[in-house]
Amino acid sequence: MSTTLMIQAIDDDDDDLRILEEFLREIPNTHVTFHGYGDLLSGMRALQHNPGDLLFLDFRLGAKTGIEAFREIQGMGYTKPVILLTGNGDEHTAVEAMKSGIADYLSKATLAPTILHRAITNALEKHQLRQAIQEQQRRIEAADRESLLRIRSEKEVLEHTLIGSLAAITQVLSIMNPEVFSRSIRITRYVTAIAKQMELPEIWQLEVAAMLSQIGCITFPPEILHNLARGRELGHTEAQLYDQYPSIGADMIRKIPRMDRVADIIEHQEHVLDNPAHQDKLDTIPLESRILKVAIDMDALESTGYSKQQAMDTLRIHVKKYDPVVLHNLRVISKKSILKTKEVDMADLSPPMVLAEDIRAKSGATVLPKGQPVTVTMLIRLHNFSLFQPIREPLTVFLPVTTLNEELELAVATV
Repeated sequence: MSTTLMIQAIDDDDDDLRILEEFLREIPNTHVTFHGYGDLLSGMRALQHNPGDLLFLDFRLGAKTGIEAFREIQGMGYTKPVILLTGNGDEHTAVEAMKSGIADYLSKATLAPTILHRAITNALEKHQLRQAIQEQQRRIEAADRESLLRIRSEKEVLEHTLIGSLAAITQVLSIMNPEVFSRSIRITRYVTAIAKQMELPEIWQLEVAAMLSQIGCITFPPEILHNLARGRELGHTEAQLYDQYPSIGADMIRKIPRMDRVADIIEHQEHVLDNPAHQDKLDTIPLESRILKVAIDMDALESTGYSKQQAMDTLRIHVKKYDPVVLHNLRVISKKSILKTKEVDMADLSPPMVLAEDIRAKSGATVLPKGQPVTVTMLIRLHNFSLFQPIREPLTVFLPVTTLNEELELAVATV
């Protein structure tokens, strides 16, 4: 079976080109179309239009070596195999040629049809093998990219769709059971701020854990939740029951696919570092749980009437309970958090306000507890409630300082 090849050569010696062409045409069972070029520039121009199947390259082309010429040819995008020809080379030159990617290295003094046939066959086989490997590598990389895109897509679903859905559910539950789920919303705000200040790489699991941190409390009698919200000391039986709420919540969360890590965070969220019962488990308390513990206790203190500064001072008094790095970052965000208090009518209530005080009916009943961010769902609930019972106005809210002038005015007012 005959083989057809288009072979090209660049050599500044016309006699060497003629001899090479004669030997190539004597290769058995092979039809060769040959093009020879006497200088590098004309050869490179021809290769751009028609690369052929293989290139022979002289080791000396004016001031350039064959290896230097080869790199220039590669630079213009030539990918076919190249065989280097030399009049009097050495082993070092051969090694350098092979390292650079040249397929083979032949001495002009030993050229013969059989030698050329063997060299061409080997060079083409290597080239085909290299192409097959590169194609396989491209397929692997394409598969990897597809897998990465799929993973990223799943991650986005978890980080955005899941978190958004849970946030909406938490807000609805906070309306149905304000004493439990309003606390979750406030805790989540602290947790997110601390985690971002600590520059943690991925915080979606921590945010989900914060949103669901109080879910175990829904199994408690209303009296326990009422006492907790007002900072009252629990009785022995009530305290024992309350101690179980992280485990109850974790067991509920583990029933949801891919939420094992979130369940672990919740299960350890009430563990403190100075409790002898936890000393053998310090290494197993996740960092996220330590962040959550600080946020839970900070909110509990503020909910019972402590100012932010008083709550911070209390946590510092019991510093051995907490991760010192987490406490430090809580202090940093507390200093960064510049809010101003404002009284507004119900009609002016809107995001991104946060309730600074409970919203109460004129009868004295709590409609919405303080600490909740104002949302569309909340406004609908409040409007519907006001149709049957009047709301005490004005309402006290927190507003973030958004301009330099407001920040300066607030700084002057607090001096």
